[in-house]
Amino acid sequence: MLVQLEKGKRLPYKPKITAEMLPYLRQFRGYNQKEFADLMGVSQSVLSQLEAGKIEISEHYEKKIRKAIHRLRISNEEIEYIKRSLEIRKNRGW
Repeated sequence: MLVQLEKGKRLPYKPKITAEMLPYLRQFRGYNQKEFADLMGVSQSVLSQLEAGKIEISEHYEKKIRKAIHRLRISNEEIEYIKRSLEIRKNRGW
């Protein structure tokens, strides 16, 4: 369920970003790994390892991810939508 906000209001928190969410975040705006990695300021191979869970999303990488998310204007509501969609998929065994 998406949170309804008054126009111009922002959610007072930063949703947690997980490795599982990364491909959906970049695909939400039609970006491939190379393009999203460039926005983050990392190599494509680092992004690939982050998405695969081979590299932990440390505070360092989270800042870079949030920088790319900000540049793409992905809202907290959209992040929550992706998170909820993944939870539903997991609960249904997909």
